[in-house]
Amino acid sequence: VLNDMNIDLMICGHLHRDLYCEPSALIKYPVLVNSNQGSVEVNTHGDKFKVIVRHLDGKVFSEREYKAK
Repeated sequence: VLNDMNIDLMICGHLHRDLYCEPSALIKYPVLVNSNQGSVEVNTHGDKFKVIVRHLDGKVFSEREYKAK
């Protein structure tokens, strides 16, 4: 059902580790799972958004940009 919902990014939490899954044949949208040791920051600008994952020490673990559908 979710594959038909035009999901840009599914953000989930919390797992005890960071996890990112690219779209696949089974799940057609990217999935970000945040660890219990960090935060997710989302900044939007028009039809684009940037997702930054930071660990508790403030260091950037990952940074990705997306275009909204």
